[in-house]
Amino acid sequence: MPYLHVKVGKPLTGEEQRSLYEACAQLICLIPNKNADNCMVHIEQDCALYMKGERINGAFVDLRLYKPSPLAQKQAFTKGLYDYLVDQLALRPDAVYMNIIELDQWVSSGTIK
Repeated sequence: MPYLHVKVGKPLTGEEQRSLYEACAQLICLIPNKNADNCMVHIEQDCALYMKGERINGAFVDLRLYKPSPLAQKQAFTKGLYDYLVDQLALRPDAVYMNIIELDQWVSSGTIK
């Protein structure tokens, strides 16, 4: 189950939040063995994100994956999400950051995998 935490430094309408979720759910399918049905998406809007002492209109995305995935597919995912955040939500292109954490262990239904 991928976990995707998206922090956006501006207010989002309910429609914008739903659209962002749908974009995330569609893009996660670019990574092998990941799909919208088992992807948990946490969206935080109007976050106080600061750089160089000033509040920014940007985003920070944290993607957690169980087991390593191919670099090319992760690049396709990050490019797609970056483009969405900049083009659809009008975030500053120089203020959108992401990380990907690939874990060896994952707990689901109380069981370590």
